[in-house]
Amino acid sequence: APDNSIWVAHENGVDQLSKDGQVIERFTADPTNANSLLNKETGPLAILNDGRVWAASQSLGATLINPTAKTYQRFYEFIDETSGSKLQGKVNSIFQEYVKNKNGPNYENIWFATTAGIIKCTMPEHTENAPKFSVYKYEDNVQNDYLSRPSAILRDLETGELWVGTESTGLFRIKMEISSRYVNDRQIKYEKIELVKHYIIDKNDPKSFSSNSVNTIVSDVNHNIWIGTSGEGLFRYNRENDNFDRWSIDNGLPSATVVSILSDNSGGIWFGTRRGIARLHADGSVRVFDNSDGLPADIFNAYAVDINDNGILYFGSVQGLTRVNPSEITINEIMPKLAINLIETIDYEGNRNFIDFTNNQLTIDHQVQTLNINFVGLSFNKSAKNRYQYT
Repeated sequence: APDNSIWVAHENGVDQLSKDGQVIERFTADPTNANSLLNKETGPLAILNDGRVWAASQSLGATLINPTAKTYQRFYEFIDETSGSKLQGKVNSIFQEYVKNKNGPNYENIWFATTAGIIKCTMPEHTENAPKFSVYKYEDNVQNDYLSRPSAILRDLETGELWVGTESTGLFRIKMEISSRYVNDRQIKYEKIELVKHYIIDKNDPKSFSSNSVNTIVSDVNHNIWIGTSGEGLFRYNRENDNFDRWSIDNGLPSATVVSILSDNSGGIWFGTRRGIARLHADGSVRVFDNSDGLPADIFNAYAVDINDNGILYFGSVQGLTRVNPSEITINEIMPKLAINLIETIDYEGNRNFIDFTNNQLTIDHQVQTLNINFVGLSFNKSAKNRYQYT
């Protein structure tokens, strides 16, 4: 948040925490009080520059919270300001963009990907005026390509197009086209969704997008687009060739399920997975952090990631919140000294014999089938992740 507080959504509402993790305020639902959350089960959040907070419900709609005034605006449905078209659906993902306006107050566009369509919410800064909604329902030409149950949304700041990931039908690029219709002999212009491309697997192209299930879509400081998936790892979009680079377990990922992605202040890409947190370096290598590094859990939650003005990263897991300061991470570069503590042989009859190697020499009988050499790495640093190789 602008005041460096931390906002956490959960099954019983929304908590505002101080930077050291203390509860500042709890926001809950009360069926008898309209000045409360829609319901207690809360999903994705969007924190505005003026401190207000959008909190999506896990059922339908969203609530706009003003933590200073302690007021709530509930939206069971979203009504298009121009056409009056109504949309009601569960908000699965939120993307926000800040717009500097030369001819008036700056504002933010908040994009909601819902089960019934896409909503653009225009929010002027520092005002209590009602948000202005533009509603885009899934048209037939898009539905024919199975754009349904969106799980992630991103507006490409270079092209103005929207990227929409789904739970089971892959990845879509869409744009808003001006259309018109006549109502009572009066022409009304409106925007509608137009499909640009539906990305699906091409078995003959290793650079194709190969996942049906998208968890998150993020743009980094260089406007590179990253996609986290369920089961197929991490993808980066190549604009020039309209294809993708992919990282999987074979490339060092701890898990093939990437649930959150974040770009730090130095351009490093961090992501939460089902087996810890990982950082992708500029050379393509991956470094993994897990329980042995102090994480409370290895299973992290979708969308539960953020960065504050000081470059501190936050990841939400099934066991709570993890705070990461990338500048304080140190890597142990000291190679441990090795010591052999046991050598044994096993012959063809399964007999075991210990070998005396005190003179740094040993003699092996020709009847020996197996030779076991046990060793220890001598280090006063944390050694759980040390790896050894015989060369």
